[in-house]
Amino acid sequence: CQLRALLVLASIASLALPCVASDEAPVPMRIEGLERPASLWWDTNGVPHIEAESLHDAVILQGYACATMRLFQIDHLRNIALGRMAELHGMRFVLYDRIFRRLQLSRVSRMLLEGASPETRDLIHAYALGVDAYMNQVRAGEAPLPPEYADLALGPEDLRPWTAEDSGAVAALYMFVLSSPLIPELFYGLPELALGGPMAQDLNRQAPAAPTPIIEPGEWSGSGAPVAAPETEQVRRAAEAEAAALDVDPQWLRRLWQAWKTIYEISGILPPGRNYASNNWVVGPSLTASGHPLLANDPHLDAQAYNQAFLVRARCGSDGDYTGGSFSGIPGVIFGHSDHHAMGFTALNADNVDLFLETCPVPGVATLHGGRLVPIERNEETYFANMGGEIRDCTDFFFDGDTYTVPHHGPVILWGPLRSTALTVKWTAYRPNDELDSFFGTMTAVDLEAYLAAVESREVLTTNAVYADTAGHIHYSSHLRYPIRRFADLVSPWSIRPGGGLFDWDGAVPLDDQPHLLDPARGWIASANNDPLGLTFGNDVLGEGLYHGLSYATGFRAERIASLMDSLSADHGLDLEDMARMQADTAWRLGGRFVPHLVDAARARPDLLTDLTRDLVRRLGEWDLGTAVDRPEPSIFHAWFSHLATAVLADDVGVLYEVVGGSDFASRGLLFVLENPDQAATGERIFDDPRTADIETREEAILAALDAAVATLTSRFGSGDPDTWHWGTIHTVTYSHPLDGEYNIPAEGPGFPLDGGAFTVDVASTGTDPDDAS
Repeated sequence: CQLRALLVLASIASLALPCVASDEAPVPMRIEGLERPASLWWDTNGVPHIEAESLHDAVILQGYACATMRLFQIDHLRNIALGRMAELHGMRFVLYDRIFRRLQLSRVSRMLLEGASPETRDLIHAYALGVDAYMNQVRAGEAPLPPEYADLALGPEDLRPWTAEDSGAVAALYMFVLSSPLIPELFYGLPELALGGPMAQDLNRQAPAAPTPIIEPGEWSGSGAPVAAPETEQVRRAAEAEAAALDVDPQWLRRLWQAWKTIYEISGILPPGRNYASNNWVVGPSLTASGHPLLANDPHLDAQAYNQAFLVRARCGSDGDYTGGSFSGIPGVIFGHSDHHAMGFTALNADNVDLFLETCPVPGVATLHGGRLVPIERNEETYFANMGGEIRDCTDFFFDGDTYTVPHHGPVILWGPLRSTALTVKWTAYRPNDELDSFFGTMTAVDLEAYLAAVESREVLTTNAVYADTAGHIHYSSHLRYPIRRFADLVSPWSIRPGGGLFDWDGAVPLDDQPHLLDPARGWIASANNDPLGLTFGNDVLGEGLYHGLSYATGFRAERIASLMDSLSADHGLDLEDMARMQADTAWRLGGRFVPHLVDAARARPDLLTDLTRDLVRRLGEWDLGTAVDRPEPSIFHAWFSHLATAVLADDVGVLYEVVGGSDFASRGLLFVLENPDQAATGERIFDDPRTADIETREEAILAALDAAVATLTSRFGSGDPDTWHWGTIHTVTYSHPLDGEYNIPAEGPGFPLDGGAFTVDVASTGTDPDDAS
């Protein structure tokens, strides 16, 4: 069973920590590819410890150790990424394989390896040797086959050898999901196209509810370059004509959403419908009790029976010592520390992807770009499926399961009618890049200069990277290849863009204009997926000159972390216990912003209250925002907030509510209207449900949601007594497994009671479904 969240804490003084005691002695290993003697042992927490004389040999043993504990997990992950799930799970996954192959993550894997240095490729191959060494032992009957395979009617002979390309594919899968490259287009582009007018102005907001930047204005030294170079009048007229002709099929929007939802659900990394989030921060020596920097990092990935992170301790001789974690199937240490520094990362959700609407004068064969026909590349695909333990060819299951690529943009993910149009996705990962070099470079850096050189070469993975070292430096950056979009004022970067060539990328944002900060005077840096520079705070993203993205967190966690950081550091020098206490904070600040509107509505319309709802208003009005599992207030708030968001927004957003409806959307749009009635373009109209004959007022909508919450909670708890509505009864976590059933933890019944809520620092990912708080 994994912890709900992986917390990495490091005190950066002398980072060569002693090994944890264990009853197991180091076991000398004999694996093909090892250049010198090496050993492996596990401590009492199940963390492998590696003793080797080089990083190359340590990585071999890391692969072996990962396969020993996570063989089914990494096999499952590579099959997801490569579109080969049916080979494990059977025919019902063939359609999912088709969706994943259209994303061409196998191509991303090739680009990662192609762009890597020979030294980096050697490490990736070394890891594969270790994984395959354990697989060979399983095939030879010298090691056990995980029980999942027997349930799938598969045996050791069905294990495919592990290759460097497999690790690249797993890395590509995590990059795609954690970088969330389709989120801007889905969560902002789709409502923008569908809503329009006042509704889009009020509801489809980019400004966060709690505007808290990572880098304060006085700390930023970027030049604020324009979003694109100026164009001639003739070219601009052509671009205006192309933008005016842009016609997006509404059905595409729904089909795109369904494909996106499937990708995230099947990956299991960050399933949709939840507000997954992560935090990290660094504290400089001036604010700590020890006089050394502190670093905290919590990726907050989805809770699974197999922990998504794989922890390791590796002594690599003259190549250094490393302690920390990577994702299963990927070598090295992504978050953790060496003898010289500690580092961490969280997802940034910057925008390094675009969707293009292609015109195909020769349907399915060629697209029009720059006034000329460009052939569409077609790659023949073969599909196999597990049919009762036999792997059989099922390619003929599809009318056309092949993959297609528009060379200048990227894979075709959806075809239009008669294939006269196509929707393509362009992502920085689809070209050779040095992402893997950057990854190993940040890990092995011996000083700040080496770390900066490595992190500044990042192109694909959109991350908030934090760093602290033994020299006392702390650093933050979110470097990657930020594309500059041409004519962003005509078609926003987060919308589907014309594919004729005029709206292509025009280079990348210069490094100096990308968010970065070294040793700020305030003594600390914190991120919680929030907007690094505050470019979205005015709700006019392009008006700020630079465009980095807009699907950042709503700011509640960052605001809370900043408050805790200031208050705790003012009292005393911070220590590791303070860092852990901050990360475990579950005060529900979202409730602190919404509840006053319930109290005001109750005061304005007491005639709409019953004795019970009047008591509920009193409870929430006195609530300290705590979310302990034995308290009723979080249950009351969740049910009321969810009913209110659904009642007010679903009728206006329509079918897209299933896409964008959630705590984030409500905390931006609905909260804006509640707090700024004079500025809202929709005003009171937003609270009225046009599907009913009556005209509902603001207060009526708010209090009707409370009545609905009472019905929901009474049904869920089987009692109308609020004292029995304990949060931990309905707010639970189950550690899920790809095969579900007996492999889940717990296997049956409700999950483990859980405190927290949407946008608490120790995030608990509650959405806006009144019937689902788990």
